[in-house]
Amino acid sequence: MRRAAQLAAAGRISLASSTRTPASCQQLLLQQLHSTASPEASASAAAEPAFAADAQDGAVSASNLDFFNSRLHINDWGAVSSIPENDPAPHLRAASSSYVNHDGMRVDDGRYKAFLQDAAAVVPQPRIFTDPLHLLAYGSDASFYRLLPKAVIKVHNEAEVQGLLRLSQAHSVPVTFRAAGTSLSGQAVSDSIIISVGYVGKNFRRISIKDDGSQVTAEVGLLGGEVNKMLAGHARRHKLPISYRIGPDPASIDAAMIGGIVANNASGMCCGVAQNTYHTIADMRLLLADGTVLDTADESSRKAFLQVRGTAFVAAVAAV
Repeated sequence: MRRAAQLAAAGRISLASSTRTPASCQQLLLQQLHSTASPEASASAAAEPAFAADAQDGAVSASNLDFFNSRLHINDWGAVSSIPENDPAPHLRAASSSYVNHDGMRVDDGRYKAFLQDAAAVVPQPRIFTDPLHLLAYGSDASFYRLLPKAVIKVHNEAEVQGLLRLSQAHSVPVTFRAAGTSLSGQAVSDSIIISVGYVGKNFRRISIKDDGSQVTAEVGLLGGEVNKMLAGHARRHKLPISYRIGPDPASIDAAMIGGIVANNASGMCCGVAQNTYHTIADMRLLLADGTVLDTADESSRKAFLQVRGTAFVAAVAAV
């Protein structure tokens, strides 16, 4: 067989192979699928087949498909979603005041259009991508998951990230940050908005190494392997007795970036848990979900944060 199945955007499921599949075999297969739901569903399939077989090209129609008491929705990418019969039509859900993310398919009720219009005032339009190629490319990482985002936005500085986070809050639009996209568990994919901080030129790639090399400050767009090479070079240039490396040593260290290493508390075969990311962080500058900046190395930043968020922060820490 050349291909077991091809899902077409036009709402058809084509069974393509080097030898034609008889229409009767296709219908039998589909009736068997129905039979796994219930005897009633199997009987219904036999009486009124949900698929219209085409003996000429081996194709079957999937429009208005009643499948396991559900409707199948095939999007422009050929992805299939099952919508229960008691679920309102997508256009009704889009008009609803409540936001629905059903079966991995986000319904745009107008908030994404508004978000992207406002985002153009924060990030130049050429760095906001909604074309099919970018969405498909950023729809997967090193895992086997695929979620097609509504947009991919490449940011160049902290101010742009801060602005997008505030817009995310204002429009109730979820955002996911992506550095190198080496996650094995799907942390770098989203069906909402991807904010990319990796591979954005020279941005987010600054690094500062302490005199003896025992401490390094790196931005999120640097590869873990790059940081280790810079630490080794620092030791050679200054003829230091010890050449340091960062604590975490994941297998993907030459492909993973600092942003993902820190966000996922990367460990490794050598570091175990004693020298993993969380146990080797001295301080961090971060942006909270509402755009608030906290630099834990800056005493004035810590004081300002505690003045504004002190009671809630202490209560949260105590609860943990």
